[in-house]
Amino acid sequence: MITSHQEKVFVTQMHGFGAGNEEAKKELARHFVKFEILKEYVSETRETRIEVALTRAVDNFLCYVSDILTEAMIVRPELLKTQEQVSMQEVLQHG
Repeated sequence: MITSHQEKVFVTQMHGFGAGNEEAKKELARHFVKFEILKEYVSETRETRIEVALTRAVDNFLCYVSDILTEAMIVRPELLKTQEQVSMQEVLQHG
């Protein structure tokens, strides 16, 4: 988004500003105002974007682990068989 806006600024600057066109100068000023707003938005949303990226990475990793365990259980179902028993009290005490 910022890159496309910058491209508009440079195109406006090259075509109109050099020719002394007042409308082009006003348009260039509007682009700079928009650019400052975009910079502020990017700065304000930085923490949220980082959090979303981290959350997605963790979610992808958990899906990967889940898929591996599912495949392992399909190939070797005996992995699920055990003589160990867990009491209801142990289950309820688990965090």
